[in-house]
Formats: sequence, structure tokens, C-alpha cells
Amino acid sequence: MIKSLYIHIPFCKNKCSYCDFVSFARNSQDYDRYVDVLIEELKFKKNEYSLSSLNTIYIGGGTPTVLPLSSLKKLFEYVKESFVFSQNYEYTIEGNPESIDIEKLKLMRSFGINRISMGVQSFNEEILKFLGRVHDKNQVVNAFNLAREAGFENISIDLIYGIPGENIESWKETLKTAVALSPEHISLYQLKIEEDTPLCSKLNKGEISLFPDDLAEKIYNWNNSYLSENLYINCEFSNFAKNNLYSKHNLNYWNYLPYAAAGFGGIGFYGNYRSGFLENYKSYINKDDFSKADFYEELLSKEEKISEYIIMNLRKTEGFLLEDFHQRFNVSFLEIYGKQVEKLERENFLKVSGRKVSLTMQGRLISNLVLEEFV
Repeated sequence: MIKSLYIHIPFCKNKCSYCDFVSFARNSQDYDRYVDVLIEELKFKKNEYSLSSLNTIYIGGGTPTVLPLSSLKKLFEYVKESFVFSQNYEYTIEGNPESIDIEKLKLMRSFGINRISMGVQSFNEEILKFLGRVHDKNQVVNAFNLAREAGFENISIDLIYGIPGENIESWKETLKTAVALSPEHISLYQLKIEEDTPLCSKLNKGEISLFPDDLAEKIYNWNNSYLSENLYINCEFSNFAKNNLYSKHNLNYWNYLPYAAAGFGGIGFYGNYRSGFLENYKSYINKDDFSKADFYEELLSKEEKISEYIIMNLRKTEGFLLEDFHQRFNVSFLEIYGKQVEKLERENFLKVSGRKVSLTMQGRLISNLVLEEFV
């Protein structure tokens, strides 16, 4: 039974230079129409997948908080009327500092949203401009304080390191500033320059250089040490939480459990297949209702599911249980991957201990190479 729902809002105030997500700047006239269409899709998904009681809802993007109050209220009202929340539910919305105000925050809280994930990326003004962000440090602090004022007791901050031109001292200042705000959750992502982004174009023209691997490793190690000193527990490669307030929704992904998705650009995982809207944005915004024919289905073989399970679960600090693997796939992990495990254990990149499989710290540093062993 599916207990998690992702809702995608593809709009942004502007497109950041590093972003390859399904997001774009659109005329604000699209906003209300988009929410109307989105609600029709949610109605279809609710019936198609028998969605009822949910443990987690995550509204992401894009930047959901660019929507005006009226559009947000319409979406929140539908969700509240249509779904039952479990006792310890988590209901997250993403937002950027420049599009967060007290009215929107109070509206969110009034409809049961209990977690906000703020796209901060940096507290360094030059880095923010380089990334194409449209907020500054003061707006971040103000938005954070407003969220506290509105009653949010679970706030996450996203940061990016490994940016061309950045040095370890400027990065340390950014992370220390974030920790001083005392958010419950911090996500730290090393910048990856994706194809067909402005940063990729600059890289190809020789205008910027890739961040040095040795410096990225130093930052990674310092991040783990510094956040541990400040009582943040590393629950997954890039995610740290205090007081056990990890992201329940993201943990659902890492545990390779199914989730439904709605919205243009939202791709759901339904156990044996993934599914998303079949056509382009213009087709989506002109829909009046939905049927199964509007969505593609990417069927997954048993081998693909096994590989994806391992890759997702090894992102977690605790890894996965051999028993869980066997229950999922009716086969022994060690029988399939015995040679790979022996090699990776010998090189101190992986460990099997107490019926649990996890990466070592050395393995996490070169995780892409280690995880290739299971593809």
C-alpha cells in the first residue's frame, strides 16, 4: 500500500545556473490553472492507487512558494479534504527565501504542513550570484525567523558546496552560519555540473574549472566532523538531522518503498514500475481530466529492482539488512554478490556486520565507484 505522495510544482522565479530539474519561469497566469489541473490529476491518482491514509506528503519543485496565496490555499484545501494523515505524519513544502512571507507560512501551518525545506544553497553573496539565486543572506535569516514565528518546529536547509571559485574557508563560514540558525535538518550537496545547464556551457568554454577532488574530500570530512560536534546525525550521504528529525519522506525513497507522484515533472514509483505524464507542459496545462493513457509506465525487471534497492539503501549510513533484502527478492544478497562483497570488504569500502550491509567512510568518499559494482 502506498503511504507517500509527492506533488511537483515546476515554477521558479528564475532558473538557476546549475539546475536540471523540471522547472521553469512561467507567466503567473499559469499558476491558478496549473493548480486546477494538478487537482484533477490528484483525483485520478487517489482513485487509481487507492490513496487514503498517508504517512508523508512532499510538495517540491521548482519553488512551490512562488504560487500566490489563493493558489496555495486551493491546493492545500483539496489535500486536506481528500487524504487522511497518519498519526505521526510529515507534510513538507519546499520554498526559497525570497518567496516566503508570514501570510504564506501561517496558511501552511493552518492546513497541517509541519515541515519546510528552504533552498538556501549558500550564505556567501558572490556564490549566490554565481549560482543564479535571487535571494541574499538577510532574506534567508528573515525567512527562517518568520517560519519559527509561524510555528514551524521542523525546518530543513539545503546547501551546496564544491562550487568553482569557492575555498574551504568560505564554505566553512556558510555551514557555520546555517548551524547558528539551528535548523532541525541540513542537506549538503556537492555541486554536480549537469548537461544542458548554463554552468555546463561555461565549463565547456573553459570559463570555469571543476572543483578539485582533494578539496571536495576535505570539505566532506570536515562537514561530517563539524555537524557531529553540533549534534547532527548523518542519516544519508548528504543529510544530517538533530533529535531524530530526518526526512521521513526521503527515507521512504532510500528504503526503496513505493510512492505516488502528481504534477508536471512528478515521477512516481509504484513497486514494479515508474510513471509520469506522457506529454509536454502545454498538453498538461490544457488537460481537463486524466486517464491511465495519459501516463507512461517504465516497467522494471527484477534485476533492475535489486540494483536500485542496493544503490538507494547504501546511501543510508546504516545500510540495509540482509533479511530485508531476502524478504523483498526471495534471494540471498551474499549469494548474488559474494565476489563483489569480498573485494569491497578487502579494500575497506564495504562492511557486512550483524547481518547488516553498509559502506565504510572510505567507501562513501568514492561511492559512485563502489555502487557501480551492483549495477
